[in-house]
Amino acid sequence: MHSAPAAPAVAPAHEPPRGGPDGARPLRIARVSVGYPPRRCGWSHHAAALSAAQAAAGHDVHVFQPHPGVAGAERLTVHHVPHGPLPVEPGGSLRRVRFAWRAARALDRLAAAGTSPDVVHVHGDVPELIPLAGLVRRRGAALVLTLHGGLSQRPRYRRAARVWLPRADGIIAVSDATRAEVVALGVPADRVVTISSGVDTRFFHPASPSARGAVRARLGVPPDAMVWVAVGRLAPVKGLEYLVSAAGRLPHLAAGAVVAVLGDGPERAALEAHATRQAGGADLRFLGSVDRAALREWLTAADAMVLPSVTLPGQREGTPTAVLEAMSMGLPVVVTDSGGSAAAIEALPGLTVVPERNAAALADAMTRLTADPALRARVAAANLARATTRDWRHVAAAVDAFYGRMLARRLP
Repeated sequence: MHSAPAAPAVAPAHEPPRGGPDGARPLRIARVSVGYPPRRCGWSHHAAALSAAQAAAGHDVHVFQPHPGVAGAERLTVHHVPHGPLPVEPGGSLRRVRFAWRAARALDRLAAAGTSPDVVHVHGDVPELIPLAGLVRRRGAALVLTLHGGLSQRPRYRRAARVWLPRADGIIAVSDATRAEVVALGVPADRVVTISSGVDTRFFHPASPSARGAVRARLGVPPDAMVWVAVGRLAPVKGLEYLVSAAGRLPHLAAGAVVAVLGDGPERAALEAHATRQAGGADLRFLGSVDRAALREWLTAADAMVLPSVTLPGQREGTPTAVLEAMSMGLPVVVTDSGGSAAAIEALPGLTVVPERNAAALADAMTRLTADPALRARVAAANLARATTRDWRHVAAAVDAFYGRMLARRLP
């Protein structure tokens, strides 16, 4: 039987102190992010969860984002920034410049009304800094940038990055690899910090065996099946074609293994076509985009998560939120050596971390974990312990402390 090992319940994370950095006054934070719910991606979830955690800690948070009708909450005001006829999404540089320019105008109006921010926290990259850097400096706020993935290797980007990245007072990278890239481009090391995405440990936590069994029955998963989940936008950087190939290399598990792919995107048709060309292998299911509750159900039903990310010329993963959520559910996670995932999980070379673009290595790791429940249990327990330190309340406290250092640098 391939049921997941029982894991201890997650103890409530310690509550960080309310108020500003190091116990100082609450801050007025303006967040500018083209990624925000209802768009479903790690970037959007990060911006929303951090905003909510900072508001809960006592700060006044104003979010400038491109979707109409998004509700706020106590101490959290969400502003709609119209973006014109072109769709805005993380990805198009010119569209993001346009969005950031309109956000800068909205920030100016907010400041003119007497609500000047202490910190303008931008989520994105060079396209967001171009319209905002000058405005923020004129207004006297600290400008902080969060980079959600690896930096582009394109020469044109590198030239622009050397000019614009140093104009931020501070930069948050979601992985050590990205931080090293930023420093290599000339940003002083004391202005760059690694703070990964977080996870809501009160929502994502291990389920009891009885709850797990009920969820499996509801999802139509056999009780003795080995269930793998992959979560994310179906885009090239996720490397899911290698997972499809790996699933086809598991013929001896065909009667029991389920590989559930949760997410949608431009690669879906090609991935499904790739899957239909394979004979045998695991039961591969493309389930499309799911909401938060359905994601938790599939993580409850799962025995392990897999994410075979790859490095592209202009893109590389940071630390995907879905990886942290799986860890918080008490799951072993198999990733590639691309991006920041390997630094987050319990990393065992050749087993939970495999070379990117290598379906055979991925299939071997999946086979070995399937065959060894005790090993899965040990890896799951280590991941769960790591996840408790990534609760959004702790991430927000780390971001607050970084704000404090950047604000102190700006004092005369």
